[in-house]
Amino acid sequence: MYDMKNLPNPPLASIPIGPGWKVGRNRLFLITPQEALQLSDDKESWVWQIFFDDDVGWIENVEKGLRLEIGWYPTCDPCGHYNLQLVRYDPLKGSKGYPFDWQSPLVDFDTCSLNDLLEKIHSIVAGV
Repeated sequence: MYDMKNLPNPPLASIPIGPGWKVGRNRLFLITPQEALQLSDDKESWVWQIFFDDDVGWIENVEKGLRLEIGWYPTCDPCGHYNLQLVRYDPLKGSKGYPFDWQSPLVDFDTCSLNDLLEKIHSIVAGV
């Protein structure tokens, strides 16, 4: 059970979006892996379970048929990394209810740096 009184309360990162993009989910908190390690070095720590899971966020550009997904892999693991994938809408290659071509992402980017992740999102959104 988490001690709710002592949970850190980092703000959400502002995911940069441009024309045509909308935020579908944002659980990208402004807490770096280094800060999380300072809060607890326990691999099973609530810090990792709350702030570093495989469903951090996603944004979409419906007009262009694009989706950008962000996750932390392996989920909740202090030795993990952020993964960003930009995929194209393709109902023939996607699975039921999730019609995107995950087999051929347009961008597949890994980093442990929150700043590098935000810069990459900005460059993708600005370049589309």
